[in-house]
Amino acid sequence: MNRPTRLPSSLARLVSRSATHAVALATGAITLAGAASAETVDPDDLQSTIVAVSGEGLLCPEGSIIAALNLSQTVATVIFSQSLGGVQTAGCKLTFELEVPDGLTLGMPTTILRGVALDRTRFERRYAFEGAGASDAFLEEPPVDFVIQDVAELDARSCGGVRRVRYSVEVTAQVQTDTSFFQLDSVDVDTSFRFGTDYAFCDPGRTLEIAPGESGEFCDGPQARPCAAGLRCDRERDPNSSEGVCAAEE
Repeated sequence: MNRPTRLPSSLARLVSRSATHAVALATGAITLAGAASAETVDPDDLQSTIVAVSGEGLLCPEGSIIAALNLSQTVATVIFSQSLGGVQTAGCKLTFELEVPDGLTLGMPTTILRGVALDRTRFERRYAFEGAGASDAFLEEPPVDFVIQDVAELDARSCGGVRRVRYSVEVTAQVQTDTSFFQLDSVDVDTSFRFGTDYAFCDPGRTLEIAPGESGEFCDGPQARPCAAGLRCDRERDPNSSEGVCAAEE
């Protein structure tokens, strides 16, 4: 359940039986390390477009979900109307088709599930990029009013000329008594780095670094963005937000 590593830059240790070969390999490794280039990127450029949203399953039959996108099509909110009562099991698989910026790959998009669970209900979630394998199952009895954000190690595999990828959220609810009730109210998917989605260059020789916030720009947040030199992160303007605003040092 560790978060995906955004900046893979470690160099494997090379071992040789021959001292001569060891020196040659070490020299080559130093050359490769020196060739890697760090590139500063505006965090607002790190986001993927949500092209389409679809759902299938007893928990989201046709006509029971509505998908709303923001203006930039980088955030989707899927609203559910189907509920479960009594002893039964039902699931839903949501699929989000994403277009990833050229030359980049991403990890698991920030995904938040909201709903209501009464009495004994088991709620299972799995996340996956098509062709890359699914996460382990997250399984629990959620609280009555739940807000769940799972974190899994996923790789979109959007390199090698592939920019369109499919991200799926698969959920299963099992209500276990006659008085049980379950309602999945919404699933939010945000593809932006700013709100928690990790990105990396496809080219292993390029290291992605995030531009620090300038005066008036956001700071902190899920990715802990720092401010530029001479600025501080002012969190007092909106205490309820995970972000602050870069402001001059007092």
